[in-house]
Amino acid sequence: MNDLQVTEKYTEAVELHKRIMTSGQIMASALLDFCQELKEMRDKCLYEELGYTDFDSYVEGAVGIKKRMAYNYIQALERNGPVIMSEHASIGITKLQLIAQLSPTDRDEVISTEDLATMSAAEVKELVAKYNKATEQLNFLQEENKALKEKEPGEVLYTAEDLQAAVEKARLEAESQTESNAESYEDLKAQAEQDVRKELDVIHKRELADAQKKAKEAADAALQKKIDAATKKAIGDAKAEGRKEAEKAAEDLRQQVEAAAKEKEAAEERAAQLEKKLELAASTESTAFALYFDQLQQAKCKMDGLLEQMQQKGQAEQAEKLRRALKKALTAILEGMQ
Repeated sequence: MNDLQVTEKYTEAVELHKRIMTSGQIMASALLDFCQELKEMRDKCLYEELGYTDFDSYVEGAVGIKKRMAYNYIQALERNGPVIMSEHASIGITKLQLIAQLSPTDRDEVISTEDLATMSAAEVKELVAKYNKATEQLNFLQEENKALKEKEPGEVLYTAEDLQAAVEKARLEAESQTESNAESYEDLKAQAEQDVRKELDVIHKRELADAQKKAKEAADAALQKKIDAATKKAIGDAKAEGRKEAEKAAEDLRQQVEAAAKEKEAAEERAAQLEKKLELAASTESTAFALYFDQLQQAKCKMDGLLEQMQQKGQAEQAEKLRRALKKALTAILEGMQ
């Protein structure tokens, strides 16, 4: 290993190995989680909250797997325990379900002595059958010994050597059945391939759901950002529009003031001309009266114009108050002349 040169291909191989190991860990964790979550759904009957009357219809209708497969997952977890399920997830659920049929002692022996990863599902099934048959034979002989002891204390039907020989014989008989299991091997192989596809499909669906959830959250965040920006722009536009209206009102007022000043100058000029025309025919008081009278008429016209503008701008109530005040003032002037 020390003689290897760190080439581009070597770096690629190292990185690929790291990804493979990471994917294996993810797969092991996903398998354990899947088994535990199925068991929890069944034990707590939470499928009823989703509208399903029983666990079987839930797994086939919502999860997308056969009920037998769902029970295999749960049974493998219950018999093997989470440690074995996690540490040996790479051998697949079919093999895990098969070794779950062994006694704890036989299962630990198989795990420690056999290379389950390289064995086919059919080979594992034969191995399990061999162990179970040997265990069954041993239990049978032990029961016979126990029954004999109860009848005749001190008598032993089978010695330890006899029991060991019987176990070995049972194992040899189980191994001799290998040829007759060829057809079941093909069935198990097909089932194992189907189980792998189902497991991958479940993992893919879960990853797809996570991706869809993240995409929706990102889309919602982007939409909210656009809404906030649009709201801020609308507020800014409204403020700008308000400034424009205020500036327009100020400009209108300035123009009105300028127009009033021009009208005042024109009135003064007319008064001057009128005074020149009447200076020989009338007294100074008459001239002043004519000037004031002309200004009064012009002021009345201007006030009527202002009241009309206020009416158009929606200030009808204020305009009406001013109109009544003007009327009252003119009436007072009229009454004062009587």
